[in-house]
Amino acid sequence: MSGTALALPWTNLKMTDTLPPYTILPQPDPLVEPPQYTLPKTFTIGRHNTRHLVRPDQLRAHLHILEAFNHLKQRVVSSESLIASLETDGEKRWVWFINLAVERSVSILWSTFA
Repeated sequence: MSGTALALPWTNLKMTDTLPPYTILPQPDPLVEPPQYTLPKTFTIGRHNTRHLVRPDQLRAHLHILEAFNHLKQRVVSSESLIASLETDGEKRWVWFINLAVERSVSILWSTFA
């Protein structure tokens, strides 16, 4: 391109324009208790009524494990590689870490059922 700006069809911005700054959304006050909700006994899905698909304690456990995985990912991505040949890019190192964990889990499962 020879100095001309490309106009994007879905916006009035040009490739040379600076993007508008992001705004920080107001954060909730950590001292204020969140509202308590009472779940109904059944839910309507289509024409059927069904009980809870997931109980609150199961959801809480799921969120805890997601938090643990996120913490582990942050540690793997931000750590310096201890193995010389291991990828220096943090995201690629995380992919390697996950693949290694899956490989180990599958080998344990196969040895359990063999």
